[in-house]
Amino acid sequence: SNGYFTFSLTNIASYTDIAIHDMLGNEVYKTTLKENIANQSMNINLSDAQKGMYILKIQSGASAQVQKLIIQ
Repeated sequence: SNGYFTFSLTNIASYTDIAIHDMLGNEVYKTTLKENIANQSMNINLSDAQKGMYILKIQSGASAQVQKLIIQ
């Protein structure tokens, strides 16, 4: 990607944290979804971030999903 990402969110519980970290562990983006989401798209703009690999983490309670993101 060039830094613009779109995510499809389905069945997201309230107070779910979404964070993106660089490979050194620095947080470059964070938000908390405060409402339940059945189906929704979410756009994130990281076009100002340096090229490289990032880690997206979506965490709700004890459940977490992790995905790699690459900015070229």
